[in-house]
Amino acid sequence: MSQTTEPQMINIRPYAESLIKTVLLLDRAYGFSYLVNLVRGDADFLKQPGHQQIETFGSMSEESFGLIQDVGWYLIRAGYLTVANKLYGTLSVTMKGEEFLQETAPLLVEKEEFRMQWYHLVLSGELRELRRQEAATQQKEPYEVFTNFVLMQIVRNMPAEESAFQRIYGAEKMPRDLQGKILDRISEISREMARDEELYGAIAKAHSPGHKKIREMFEAGIEVEEIARRQNLKVNTVYNYLENLHLARMIDLKPWIENHLDNKTLHRGTDYFKQARTSRLTDAHDVLGLDYSTLRLCRLYASKPEPVS
Repeated sequence: MSQTTEPQMINIRPYAESLIKTVLLLDRAYGFSYLVNLVRGDADFLKQPGHQQIETFGSMSEESFGLIQDVGWYLIRAGYLTVANKLYGTLSVTMKGEEFLQETAPLLVEKEEFRMQWYHLVLSGELRELRRQEAATQQKEPYEVFTNFVLMQIVRNMPAEESAFQRIYGAEKMPRDLQGKILDRISEISREMARDEELYGAIAKAHSPGHKKIREMFEAGIEVEEIARRQNLKVNTVYNYLENLHLARMIDLKPWIENHLDNKTLHRGTDYFKQARTSRLTDAHDVLGLDYSTLRLCRLYASKPEPVS
């Protein structure tokens, strides 16, 4: 039986205080992204030079844009902030938010529910590209197609049906064909999410920075042993990374496997996995006597072909 792990909790109180104070100081006059840039101390993005004198300017200069954005969305979802302008994302502080500033207790949230997940990031990137294409076709600025705040509402809510999509303020004004493209892509990503559960999180892992680095090196033609040496990893760990990337359809290992295993070993291993009742490597090792790295490659080769995205 697998053991359940306790959710990882983080204290976001310092971040929450900075954002809530900033919203009060801006008095609902600026959008969500502007708020994030201000607390990060990005002076180049400020519309008012005097905003550099605001108490919270640069208070989160060491934090990423994504982390601060995640905090902001959590505060909206939890009722500390509310959206004053639903099209551009200007915010106002609720009574709950004002009361929060008078307290000192930690604000603990579960990391998995707080931070954007891989599927949010994938959808966000694809919506930006779709918006760019649509803007070029219509000869408009990207924000005229839909604003960043509308984009993030779609990403955060991932509406599965047209009725839910049209409840997002600003999204309902999009042309129907554009709405359909977005809903189709959300449906595809939802299927990938279900597939990720079947693969025990392999797709989620494949979207990590570490996997991205391994993918870049592998696609550059660097041998597995050299990748392991450069990254200070065990060779078997690199194989684990490559397997996740293959299952996530980010690389296609099959041509590489054909070049790295002799035909006899490859056929022997793949024939076993096509007929075996279980795909456990330990069982295959007991029957075939092959090393685990070879068996892992044979198991991948025997699996249903997956197109690389």
